[in-house]
This record gives sequence, C-alpha cells and structure tokens, in this order.
Amino acid sequence: MYQPSHHREDRLSIQHEAIDSHSFGLLISLGAEGLLANGVPFLLNRSEGERGTLFAHIARANSQWQNLDGQSVLVVFQGPQSYISPHFIRPSAKPARSFPPGIT
Repeated sequence: MYQPSHHREDRLSIQHEAIDSHSFGLLISLGAEGLLANGVPFLLNRSEGERGTLFAHIARANSQWQNLDGQSVLVVFQGPQSYISPHFIRPSAKPARSFPPGIT
C-alpha cells in the first residue's frame, strides 16, 4: 500500500493504539470469484507474534472466511465511524454538495 513518508506511522505502539481505539476494520482478501472486502470487528493481541496478532469474528453466513487459511490479507483501520440520521437534517437545509444541472 502506497504511503507517502509524511503520512506514514511506523511506531508500533501508535498503530496498536489506533487499532484498539477503532477496532472495526475492512478485511480484504482474494476469494474464488475475486476480491472480497467486509467490515469486521477485530481484537489485537499485542503479545502474540512479532507485531501482534489480529483476531476477528466473521459471520458463518459470510463466505469470506472459507478462503482465508494460509492467505495473506489486508486489513484497513480508519478513524471513528458514525452515522448521521436524515432526521438530524432540517428539510430546508442546503445540500452539503452542489451537483451539476440535471444531476440530483
């Protein structure tokens, strides 16, 4: 994954803190039909492995788990997640984004 040096964080303790604080990650793997990406809750065991070990729960109904044995995967952790209900937006409020004419 490309990361410019001015955005890169190499301190393992900071990476671990970020995972602990925002443990819902995007698990990306290669399945029989191509790339799979699903949001999954993770737990970090800092003392297992050289950099720690991630544990995740994937629902049995989610077929992604069936192709993970021995596979390298990518997990993307982002900052805080939240949902803004449409009920919080006043009907008269202007849209947050302007669209070209004819596109709504």
